[in-house]
Amino acid sequence: MQSLTDNTGDPSAPSQGSRLLLVLAIVYAVIVLFAGLGTRGLNDPDEGRYAEEAREMLERLQTDRLAWLEATLDGEPYYSKPPLTNWLTCLTMSVLGLNEWGARMPAALAALGAVLVAMMLAQRIGGERWAALTGVVLPTSLMFFVVGRLITTDMILLFFMTSALAAFWFWFEDGGRRPLVFFWLALAGAMMAKGPVGVAVPLLVIVVTLVVLRQPRRLLELGWLWGLPLFAVLGLSWYLQACIRFDLWWFFLGKQVAGHYFQDAQGHSKPFWFYAVLLVVGALPWTLCALTAGWRWREETPSPQTRARRVFLVSWVLTGLVFFSMSRTKLPTYILPVMVPMGLLAARFWEDLLTAEQPETGVWRRVAAWSGVVFTALVPVCLWYWLYRKLGPARPDYAWVWQIVGGAGTAVLLVAVLWARRSAMRLLSVAVVALPVFLIAAMGAMANFEDLMESNYSFRTIGLALRARAKPDDMVAFAMTQDRGHGICFYARRLVSKPRLGESPEGMQRPPPDRLLKNVDQIWEWARQGRRVFCVIPTERRELFLKAAPVPFAELLRTRSYTLWLTPPPAK
Repeated sequence: MQSLTDNTGDPSAPSQGSRLLLVLAIVYAVIVLFAGLGTRGLNDPDEGRYAEEAREMLERLQTDRLAWLEATLDGEPYYSKPPLTNWLTCLTMSVLGLNEWGARMPAALAALGAVLVAMMLAQRIGGERWAALTGVVLPTSLMFFVVGRLITTDMILLFFMTSALAAFWFWFEDGGRRPLVFFWLALAGAMMAKGPVGVAVPLLVIVVTLVVLRQPRRLLELGWLWGLPLFAVLGLSWYLQACIRFDLWWFFLGKQVAGHYFQDAQGHSKPFWFYAVLLVVGALPWTLCALTAGWRWREETPSPQTRARRVFLVSWVLTGLVFFSMSRTKLPTYILPVMVPMGLLAARFWEDLLTAEQPETGVWRRVAAWSGVVFTALVPVCLWYWLYRKLGPARPDYAWVWQIVGGAGTAVLLVAVLWARRSAMRLLSVAVVALPVFLIAAMGAMANFEDLMESNYSFRTIGLALRARAKPDDMVAFAMTQDRGHGICFYARRLVSKPRLGESPEGMQRPPPDRLLKNVDQIWEWARQGRRVFCVIPTERRELFLKAAPVPFAELLRTRSYTLWLTPPPAK
């Protein structure tokens, strides 16, 4: 694949000045994606779970060289996701430590990688200015920015899917085997990141593109004879050994693949239009820019090459949107792969606007251009409103914060109106400077409220307290709640007893590790023997806990949602 600064073979290759523009765009993307990455505590349930899986794998690797083949959670085998995310998180944690930076680094690096690949694709199909604008627009898209700071499989999947489609397009225009090698490697990576969905979506986009371009025969030229064996070795071998060892054929194919797509998994069913709305919101503040660029292409008569490029980008958006909309199980991050072509379209909109010889007079293009600034001004207000709602009914009065975020949004609008209203470059500059400041500040502010958030609670405070107080022989229990509390295990760096632990898939049940008890009666028996027991229980169930406990417990730490107790009470 052609690098961003390779001048060979392309008359539109970057000059010395445009190379600087590309470098500045990359630096901007790095700042946006990595600034304050480790400020927030890990939020349960997802971040705590992925981080704890990696921590347990690192711990087991000290005594078992083959521990990387099998993820565990709460000491039990856990095969719900492929292991690539765990492997990468183990690697970064071994370098950066068992902390938020180490846990989130794979997602952030994958986000940066996706931006670089998108820039390479934009340069190939539109030149260096389009590439540089892609490096500015894509990382500041709302969903892309947020998911790039979360420990999930989705951003890693996005990187490999984007790489596969970019490699396909390089091959489509230039031919040769090298892009196809990257294509099959990327498909294998996507398979190891999240399973068959990482292969299905790129292949569907390719099929739709070639059918619309009336070149379906080129599907036969993708190097299937050598590509499939390469894909099988790198992308399927782990699945094969897991199925053979634990008879997981039905678990993978029936439950994880067909079950998630055709059935409502764990109450995540949403209406068909759910992702259409989420796409509009997730691409903010550049949504109208992307939609306007795609719509205006209908009014032009392009060359065959330009038409093919447009068909490819539009097929990428529509195929991904329809595929995920047809799934019964819908989670917000599933639509993330569509954010890349939306970012490319939005960047194209701004390139057209910045290179226009005459000022834009079209109403819709002016509205789209101003929408970036308007939505940027609304970002601090909307994010604070969302966070305020997440704090629950017992939230304190934060009237002073409303004044700050409202003033920040108003300031952005005033600067845009007074300084940038007659210049597209100035208008874009206001958005790309203010937007990351607001987004990064919002992520940092969440660290001050992480103990107050309900469904995305962070156990950092309680977990660190346990790590400081609990000894190896003590019992630590997480009781009287349906929550999983994996963040406690990660921060305390130990397994925690959890009554009502989930069952492992058939064939994988194991005896619980020492001091990992599975019901409250066992925990009470431990306490009656005079052994030290730490209990983490919901704060709202304080009275019920004290009534049920057979021995006195002392309250050590209380947060809005959970309280840490100890028996025997510490000596005063």
